[in-house]
Amino acid sequence: MAIFNFSKGKEEPASPELVLAYLEEAMRVRSPFIVRNDKGQESSALVHSVNEEARSFRLLPKDHLPVAKGGKVAFTFIHDGLRIGGASRALEAARPGVLALQLPDLLELMERRRHPRVRLNPKEQASLTALQDLFEGAGITGALENVSEGGARVRVEKAVAIGSEKRLVLGTNLVPAGQKFMVVKLNKVPRCPAAMEVEGKAAYLVHEPAGLFLGLGFGKLSGPVETALRGLAAQRCPPVPATLPPKLRRRPEGRDGEAPDGPAAGDAPGPEAASAVTGDAGTVHESAVPAAGQAGTADPAERRHTPRLTLGAGFRARFMAGDTLITEADLLDLSAGGCCLRLPLDRCQEVRQGVDLDEFHFLHPDLPRGVLRGRVKWVMGRNPEALASAVPGRYCLVGVEFRDPPEPVSRALAVYVARHLP
Repeated sequence: MAIFNFSKGKEEPASPELVLAYLEEAMRVRSPFIVRNDKGQESSALVHSVNEEARSFRLLPKDHLPVAKGGKVAFTFIHDGLRIGGASRALEAARPGVLALQLPDLLELMERRRHPRVRLNPKEQASLTALQDLFEGAGITGALENVSEGGARVRVEKAVAIGSEKRLVLGTNLVPAGQKFMVVKLNKVPRCPAAMEVEGKAAYLVHEPAGLFLGLGFGKLSGPVETALRGLAAQRCPPVPATLPPKLRRRPEGRDGEAPDGPAAGDAPGPEAASAVTGDAGTVHESAVPAAGQAGTADPAERRHTPRLTLGAGFRARFMAGDTLITEADLLDLSAGGCCLRLPLDRCQEVRQGVDLDEFHFLHPDLPRGVLRGRVKWVMGRNPEALASAVPGRYCLVGVEFRDPPEPVSRALAVYVARHLP
């Protein structure tokens, strides 16, 4: 049975505000999570949304993780170079790809390393070669992500069978945890000898959005290698903290410096958005997406009740349409009442007029945080022929009305829109 005790001796637990700060930041930078249920089953995951008012957050597990409503869930994640852990309970039975959890009462530092890790810049071209044996087994090469006296993390770029030199498939079954490597060669580590050799053991092998990563623990180091790595860490790293470092929540400014705590709204499509959709299968031209901060034109025939701001590249949103999770949709314009989204046609199967959108969340640091509910008011470019073809590069436009947004949220969005209109 899984153990959910994360205590670390005299370490003080994180406050609720600190819990929110770390989870919101982990969502923004897509920090990698490992989630496990009370049967010990695990999956990697990312944070989808954090809802302060409901005291909940959602994770997106890569693999389905069976969890009943109220079931215990433990998680760890890597953020700011630290390993952080927490425990929670499921708010509902887990669905494939979605896990809704209560906000944990605390987060704790889960650092198991006794030595500070040195992050390495790809431009430094430090690499690692690990051989299980000189004559058989697997040989792995890749770019060093970080290194310490105790071990290293490498992004695996190539793996071969040592005897035949046949390339091996890169996957999480490449080597098991605990696999010993007779030779681990560190190359071009800055401020160290050009090549250093140690023995090692696989600690983990995990597939993340950036690639396949192998964690290695080192055996006993020779004097020159230990001295070189210790000197590098002393120059580049602060000591490993004993407790979870403090972190302030990032809140966009509202009126009079007020910090709003939720997202916002917009309305129906403007001429810029409408002109982006052609008559044939909903093709959207990139040139039709205006620059950030450009205002939509005022049309007397429009029935909007709030001003609309046309946005540029980089503004996106996440939401649930029925049981379908839309992880990223381009946000074309925005107001205090709703917004206009651009979606690839292959993600528009469940998006039609009248459909409710849950867990609506903005993916941009300048927009208010929080979770909203919405409803699809109109769709352009979604027709049977378009959906049947779903040719890459073709899109539909979706008008969203936000339903009963909290007053602070509406006010924060109105302030943001007014501030950026010319």
